[in-house]
Amino acid sequence: MRNKRGLSGIIVTLITILLAMVAIGIVWVVVSNLIGNYTEKIEMGVNTMTLKVIEASNYSTNLTIKIKRNIGEGNMSKLKVLVYNDLGESFIYDLDFILKESETKIVTVSYSGIAEISKIEIAPIAVSSSGKEFVGTTSEAYVFP
Repeated sequence: MRNKRGLSGIIVTLITILLAMVAIGIVWVVVSNLIGNYTEKIEMGVNTMTLKVIEASNYSTNLTIKIKRNIGEGNMSKLKVLVYNDLGESFIYDLDFILKESETKIVTVSYSGIAEISKIEIAPIAVSSSGKEFVGTTSEAYVFP
């Protein structure tokens, strides 16, 4: 009888160790995925890229925006333009647009079906070698007079 109790204690200990190892493995997978995503985002430099709308004009179905990129590393691949109207609706446009550090350029966004644009915001997009897109910080809103 004594040997059976000793053996069941060992089995319980082994099962407990096995469950602990499985739990640690699951936590490691989740944590390593999060770290991998943030590391890739940091490597792309998307957090250091900041853009500013210098001025903007709205002509019927074309929105012209003068943009300045501030100093900050990162390879910008695209531009996200967020357009808001007086009705509270928002529209998003992704444009292939590259802007180097301290550079200023003008971009034109063609749109339709937007009533009275009230404000716009822009954000840089960096694309990794694997094709994953990372969106940077949105600029301060430019409000139309």
